[in-house]
Amino acid sequence: MLIGYEAPDLMSQDEEERLQKARSNLQEYSVLGWATRSLSGNALVEGMTLSEAIAFARERDGDKIFAERAEAEHTGQTVVSAVAAVVIRLGPSSGEDVDWAWRVMERVGAMREPKGEFRGAKIPWHPSKHLVAALAHDRRSATPRKDSARRLIELTAHPLDEVSEFAFTALFVDPDEHVRWVAAHLAMELSFHHRPEIRANGERDDSANQRARRQSVERAVERLAKPEPAPLAAMPPAWVRVSRRRSIDAEEEGWVEPDPAFDGIFAARIFSMFPI
Repeated sequence: MLIGYEAPDLMSQDEEERLQKARSNLQEYSVLGWATRSLSGNALVEGMTLSEAIAFARERDGDKIFAERAEAEHTGQTVVSAVAAVVIRLGPSSGEDVDWAWRVMERVGAMREPKGEFRGAKIPWHPSKHLVAALAHDRRSATPRKDSARRLIELTAHPLDEVSEFAFTALFVDPDEHVRWVAAHLAMELSFHHRPEIRANGERDDSANQRARRQSVERAVERLAKPEPAPLAAMPPAWVRVSRRRSIDAEEEGWVEPDPAFDGIFAARIFSMFPI
């Protein structure tokens, strides 16, 4: 019997790159799972130390990593924001790692959404959810940052409903009753939907409603600095009676929705969070 050695075929550069990418993705999913379980349980879980997770995340961090939210290959981006949230929530109260974590959150707050994203999309790993979790924890700390309440208010205008509602969840459990009232006032105003304009070419122009939403958030930020609570906005009527021209010499009266009208679908999602 002859026994010999035959060297295996070496992998191509493309195969090497795919293998390395697969290993990296598995590592990122592992660390992301550790961070998610730690945040959910409000305690560091077994599997790795906080310092190991920080080193892993900082190695993948970069100035442009949060320029725009990633979709298919999101783990590298999400693991950085998740570990940063763990540092803020479960790590030391100060230090270089905490400063890094808050810098991450600043970039997450400025992150763009991909074009054409559906408002109702469900993205459980969205980095902005980690930002909300970090800000909510900071609001409950002994020395909260001066801008945390304002940033939560601004996150209610996020392009994705899921992130916006998560920000409202944090605001309605805020330790400051004034912040909770400002959030309720904002929720009331955002439940008023302004009628879109139909252009001559048939396109739908929703700029009036978008402008009203931006103005509501701006007013909410202003109310944060005012100690006296403002009364909630009055509900619009269910219907208004208007005259319609049937022909050159004839008119008829009918009932139509007011402008703005009450958005019951939005209210059903947000008003149930009111701390009553």
